[in-house]
Amino acid sequence: MMRHVSRLGLALALTLGLLSTPAFAGDVEGALKYVPANFTTVVAVDFDAVRKSPFFDMATAMLDKNKGAKSIEHELGLDAKKDLKTFVLAGPEAFMHHEEQFVVIIDAKIDGDKLIAYVKSQSGSVTEKKVGAASVYVVDKEGAFAVDGKFVIAGYAPLVEQALAAKAGKSVGSGPLASLVKRFKGSKGGFAISGGGPKVRSMMSADMPEFDKLQSAGAGLDLSSGATLTLVGNFADAGAASTISDGIGSALQDASTDPDLKEMGLASMVAKIKTTAKGKAVEIGFKLDAAEAKQLIETFAKMQ
Repeated sequence: MMRHVSRLGLALALTLGLLSTPAFAGDVEGALKYVPANFTTVVAVDFDAVRKSPFFDMATAMLDKNKGAKSIEHELGLDAKKDLKTFVLAGPEAFMHHEEQFVVIIDAKIDGDKLIAYVKSQSGSVTEKKVGAASVYVVDKEGAFAVDGKFVIAGYAPLVEQALAAKAGKSVGSGPLASLVKRFKGSKGGFAISGGGPKVRSMMSADMPEFDKLQSAGAGLDLSSGATLTLVGNFADAGAASTISDGIGSALQDASTDPDLKEMGLASMVAKIKTTAKGKAVEIGFKLDAAEAKQLIETFAKMQ
C-alpha cells in the first residue's frame, strides 16, 4: 500500500513541480491548437495564475538559481518573471520511450530575430524551410523551432511540422484526450494529461492489476484560491475503477497516520485527500487554503 502512496505523492509532486518550470500561460487554449490529435501526453501551465499564487516566489527563486536560464534571458532580452505567459509540452506515445520526441509551445515576449541569432550561435547547423506560412529552423538536423504569430514551437523536427499542421487541421481537442482537455484546460494553474499507454499501464499495474484497464488520466491544479488539485483516471469498466478507488483510499488512510508525515506536518494534509469512483472514472481531490499551501511550499523548500 505504501507504494500506492508513493506514486500518488509522485503525481502530486510532479504536478506541483510543473510550477517551477520557468515558462507559462495566458493563452493555453491557443497553444493547444498546435498539439496534434494523436498525441498522448500534454502538460500545460498558466504562469499568469501562478503569479497570483503563493507558489510564484518559489518558482522565481528556483529560476534565479538556474544560471543557464539566466544566460538565455540575457541573450534574448527576456525577463522570465514578467514576459513568459504560456507553456505547453506535448508528445506522442513514442515520447514514453524516446525522450527527445516532444514539442513545446510557448507564448512569451520574445524577439524572433534574437532567438534565431542565439540558436545559430549555439548550434553547428541551422537551416530554414517553409511549412505553410511559418518559417521552420532545423537545428543540427533533428531539432527545430518555428515562430508562428505570438507562439514559438520547438522540439523534435518532424513533430514541430506536425504541430504546425495541427493548427490548420485536427488538434488534441478533437482526439482521444478530448474529454480530459475539456475538463482541465480552464485550470487556473496548469494540468497534465496522458493516454493510458502500454508503458503507463505496465508501471501502474505492477501493484494493482486493475491499472491494466487504465485508458487515460489527468491532473489539474487550480491556484485561484489556495491550491486545489484534481486527479482523474478513466478505466475500461466500473469494477476496475471501484477497486482502484478503494485501494487508494485505504493507502491514504494508512498514510494519514504515518509518524514521518506527522513530524513533517503533512499528515493532516494527506487526510484531506478524497477519492471516489464515478462509473468508470476515479477522482481524487485535494484542496488547501492559502495558509496550508504556504506551509506545503515551506516544507518542500526545506527538503531541497
